[in-house]
Amino acid sequence: MNERTVALIEETRRRIKAETLFLQAQKMQAIGQLTGGIAHDFNNLLQVILGSLDIAGRRLHRGEALDSAPGGADGVLRPMDNARRAAGSAAQLTQRLLAFGRRQALEPTELRPNAFVEGFLDLIRHTLGGAVAVETALADDLWPIFADANQLEAVLLNLVVNARDAMPSGGRLTIGTANVTFDEANVFPLGDVQPGDYVLLSITDTGAGIAEDVLEHVFEPFFTTKPPGRGTGLGLAMVHGFVKQSGGHAHIYSEVANGTIVKIYLPRFVPGAGNDALPASPAIDRASLPKSRGGETILLVEDSEDVRHYVEEALAELGYDVTAVADADEALIQLGADRIPGITLLFTDIVMPGSMDGFALAKQAAERWPKLPVLFTTGYSNAAMHGHASDAQARTLTKPYSFAALARKVRETLDAVPR
Repeated sequence: MNERTVALIEETRRRIKAETLFLQAQKMQAIGQLTGGIAHDFNNLLQVILGSLDIAGRRLHRGEALDSAPGGADGVLRPMDNARRAAGSAAQLTQRLLAFGRRQALEPTELRPNAFVEGFLDLIRHTLGGAVAVETALADDLWPIFADANQLEAVLLNLVVNARDAMPSGGRLTIGTANVTFDEANVFPLGDVQPGDYVLLSITDTGAGIAEDVLEHVFEPFFTTKPPGRGTGLGLAMVHGFVKQSGGHAHIYSEVANGTIVKIYLPRFVPGAGNDALPASPAIDRASLPKSRGGETILLVEDSEDVRHYVEEALAELGYDVTAVADADEALIQLGADRIPGITLLFTDIVMPGSMDGFALAKQAAERWPKLPVLFTTGYSNAAMHGHASDAQARTLTKPYSFAALARKVRETLDAVPR
């Protein structure tokens, strides 16, 4: 081997090492930006929650009745409402992070994009105000798609808000749809896009546009060009995560002073091709929450002590008898203690410490008691459901959930069992 070859090999090694170190540094910078943003937003929300609960607790601890607390009943109820709103904001932040990581729990159904957009126009016009004209360019004979309607609405609303902020003096926003087919030749410029049929949803504005050095960062979490307090930097990251999780692709083209177009490609839905829509949940009268019908006992399996205590109290308030344990091993002891005739539902977390998770527990319970209904819960997402049947996904309550959602899901699971 001559000297030139040796030098070339050594130079190649040095370049590979330098590129590896550079990529690692970029990765750590992104992680630092992500964790810093999360810590900032969650600390603010926790400050509201803890501070508000502390105020309410101190007033009650002093023995102040609701009608004699500072401000009357509002003196206690107002800080509790503040805490509840902050907790709701924290839950939304978590969903945005899951969307960015492509791990949020989705409930896709068959959608007709043109009808979806047309039903969304009133909200769009209200959001934009009178200074921005709204136009549509909807293709005829548009293919259906298979997507989560609520999340798609959130994506479009996020893009509309961004467009509005880019047109402070007014302008024009155009929403377009089209059928698009990518083959091996034209899919390459878009990156990791699979060839096939897609439906294009586009949002075009006549705003200020995005500089090229900024454009390459817009999908990064917590990256924002808006003033403090005007944006979290998670909006476009959420858009990108949702589209990728739905099997699609997102692309942004922009010119400074000319405007921006955001293109979302979602796969065409073909009925009977293995991605059929999930069955719709039965309608429930929201005026009164469903409760126990008497003689119904729930075996609750939850490793978090705080969550376990809350759920136990909530179920008891709904009229259920509750046996609460911390892990699957304790649950099996309860199931094997001849108490099973009185247990009408197994309500278990999926990811738990110990020898088995919630799925393994449910499987063992089903082998001995096949008629015992199971309701799963998790703070994770679709990733935790990987490899498990779709009916298990339909019987999962994703954390954080409200008291009303708990009441409805428990009753729905119990009522689905033939009597």
